[in-house]
Amino acid sequence: MQKSLNPIEQEKILDSTYVSARDIYKLYPLSLQSCNRIISDICKQTLAEGYNLLPSRPRVVLLERVLKKYPLDTGGIRRAASRMRKEARLDGEVKNGISR
Repeated sequence: MQKSLNPIEQEKILDSTYVSARDIYKLYPLSLQSCNRIISDICKQTLAEGYNLLPSRPRVVLLERVLKKYPLDTGGIRRAASRMRKEARLDGEVKNGISR
């Protein structure tokens, strides 16, 4: 499995409500096994607080709980993604012969 560090893909994950271990793997510099442990810890904590979990495979947890337990610079990721999209638009305009 190839780890993606593309800010645009990371931003798509940040826009979702629930994340799986593979999504966490794309956001944080961790191994997949560590991401599975994070999911397990958050599931245990959620059950201990009296909330229900979604019966799904792969297991998913709320992104909000992951970010609360393991903070991440979401603003930096969103800025980098915006910058990449802007550069892609400018490159597309130059390739098409359109100049501003």
